[in-house]
Amino acid sequence: MARRRMVLRRIDPFSVLKFGAVANLAIAAIGFVALLIVLRAVLGSGIVEEICAIASDVGFLECGVDQGGLTRTLAILAVVWAVVQTALLVLLAFLHNLIADLTGGIAVVMDVETPAGTSRGASGGAAGTADAVPPPVVARPGPAGPNDQTTTVEPVDAIEAVVQPRPTPRPKPEGGGGKLFGDRR
Repeated sequence: MARRRMVLRRIDPFSVLKFGAVANLAIAAIGFVALLIVLRAVLGSGIVEEICAIASDVGFLECGVDQGGLTRTLAILAVVWAVVQTALLVLLAFLHNLIADLTGGIAVVMDVETPAGTSRGASGGAAGTADAVPPPVVARPGPAGPNDQTTTVEPVDAIEAVVQPRPTPRPKPEGGGGKLFGDRR
């Protein structure tokens, strides 16, 4: 297993729109149902009648809760919330793309495993040649390590990205290696 440093340079706004719309509608539906349950519990407990009795003692002529109107209002607020949140996510995706063009993106360190049955030099070409293409590797998140390698991930429409590993660097020569003040370790 090797550690790779990958850079997220671009987020597809249309993918964010699709994912955000579905996720925010699901969250809005869950919130709507939860608020309906709380509303039913409050109306069933008699708290509203007690508040209306106090209000009539003070001098109010009418008091009550329109349950149908309140349910419609909650449904409209849930849909508006989902639309606003989805628009905000798409705006943030555009903003990330603009900032990533200036700064280079977000670096992520991942542990990388080679698929079963493949090795680094078994891609059809001779091992160590410049035209040999290494086999693809599957990336997963992991902690940073001292031997991180940088790999650029291009935008994809797949859930799992397949990244080609970089060839391993050649070992440095022993015995001085051309350093001006000797070898410091």
